[in-house]
Amino acid sequence: LTTVTRRAYIVPQVGIVERLPELRANPVEVDQLLDVPVAELLSPGVFREEQWGNRAQPRPIYFFELEDNTVWGATAALLRQALSLLVGADPGTLADLDPARLEPKGYRIDPRYRNNVV
Repeated sequence: LTTVTRRAYIVPQVGIVERLPELRANPVEVDQLLDVPVAELLSPGVFREEQWGNRAQPRPIYFFELEDNTVWGATAALLRQALSLLVGADPGTLADLDPARLEPKGYRIDPRYRNNVV
């Protein structure tokens, strides 16, 4: 997983943990921490894509519409990549998946830890 912006090359860390660690954000880099279950990110109507730019070179911009927040830009692009790899499906079809059956390709997630993918 990577994304490149005009000012940064971003490489997130992803894993499955037994319990969530205490998260401490660097306020210089992070405006807000959101704790969102994967199942919510896969819920119908949460993910959307818009085409920005001009007609000659449109580029996709991704959005996740959550209850109190809109995640977009580089963060949404990374989430889209992660979810696509996790479920082995094109992000445009993620809403068709049953979140209760979510498991990374080739791995089984113990049901006790299903909401602890970070």
